[in-house]
Amino acid sequence: PGQDSFFEYLLKAYVLFNDVELLEMFLSAYAAVEQHMSFEGFTYTVDMNKGLMANTHLSPLACVWASLQVLAGDVSSALRSVLYWYGLWKKHDALPEVFDTRSESPTQARDSPLRPELIEAVFYL
Repeated sequence: PGQDSFFEYLLKAYVLFNDVELLEMFLSAYAAVEQHMSFEGFTYTVDMNKGLMANTHLSPLACVWASLQVLAGDVSSALRSVLYWYGLWKKHDALPEVFDTRSESPTQARDSPLRPELIEAVFYL
């Protein structure tokens, strides 16, 4: 979701340091992301002032959310997320650097072509 490292480090720091306050912060943020940013297995960037989807572009960096879903115990949602991303992989023979869900096609935007987030999520599953 753009601020993915924040969420990732909250949960992984809880696992590493057993700091319950970090877990509570993560669970609060997790519920908000699931309610306001997730749709059909993907997490989108949302304008925090308007509460609306900022755009329909997805970066494979957002695959990290599936890993966090597994670590948070929400395995069924994680599996759904991974399957959606895997569907994109199969359709395009790899994950597009940026994918537009409105046009259902890759964009001309460039991100990073080598993202490990999907395989990390598969590993956790």
